[in-house]
Amino acid sequence: MNTEWLHEYIVFARHLNFSSAAKALNMAQPTLSKHMIALEKWVGVPLIDRGGNLQLTYYGHRFLECAQSTLTTLNSGVKACRELRHSNRPVRVQWFDHGTYLSDRLSRVKGIPFELTNTSTEGLDEPYFAVLDNDLVDIVSSLDFSTMPDFSKAAQERGTKTAATVSAPAALVMSTEHPLSHIGKLKRADLTQAEFLIVDRAYYDLWRSYIPYVLGSDLNLRFTLKSVHGVTANMGSIDLGRGIVFYTAEELRRFYGGRDDVVIVEELDGAPLSVPLGILYREDNENPLVHQLVRHLTDNG
Repeated sequence: MNTEWLHEYIVFARHLNFSSAAKALNMAQPTLSKHMIALEKWVGVPLIDRGGNLQLTYYGHRFLECAQSTLTTLNSGVKACRELRHSNRPVRVQWFDHGTYLSDRLSRVKGIPFELTNTSTEGLDEPYFAVLDNDLVDIVSSLDFSTMPDFSKAAQERGTKTAATVSAPAALVMSTEHPLSHIGKLKRADLTQAEFLIVDRAYYDLWRSYIPYVLGSDLNLRFTLKSVHGVTANMGSIDLGRGIVFYTAEELRRFYGGRDDVVIVEELDGAPLSVPLGILYREDNENPLVHQLVRHLTDNG
């Protein structure tokens, strides 16, 4: 016996009409009729009097009370179990190595248990979404996609919320052989039609949209995929050629700070570069601690 049949039976008893009940349940009338016949066979007695105007039988009225009581108890038990599970589980935060801003904020969190995780996203399509859809984590530390219409729309369609957190210092890295490396004070206009390297295939489309969003879509930037196996470990060893890498300044200094064949640029037009950061999370997450932590991370006061 399917517990959904109980809910369907309760709705039918309210309408005493298969067409009206099916419409209220958003299902086909023949399907509802089959379910009610199957329910009667399972109970072992007729529940619906189909002679003339539809009515519940004597057994049907008694079973209706049982169905209502059973569903109330079942729903209460499910809710209690979910609340118990969430009350004992810390908020799982995916760390995507954008620097220490997240750890700085989390260090000030009081009364909300959480754990940082670096769940592998290798082989996952749309990894930012996948780790949430598969319930591997509760919050994803990401770039700020909240002001990017296409990404925000895709997120909304999947029940995922995007939210801005802070802006972190950013930088450009290029080879000392790159023509722009010899310019004393780089201007944004100098980047016109420059080639940018994206080192992770899984995030190629995201970065291809995000970099022009940060630096300006009028620059007509070009993008080249330069896949690196084990990005975190090996990003600093790639041959940049005539390409430029854009990322947070903290991470680029960590990756390239020890190389004397590269230049790290942290200003454009005499002003510090910055990259807006954000988080992603499921709006339907039933853990109230997740939403408390979201409010903490997005509070810029």
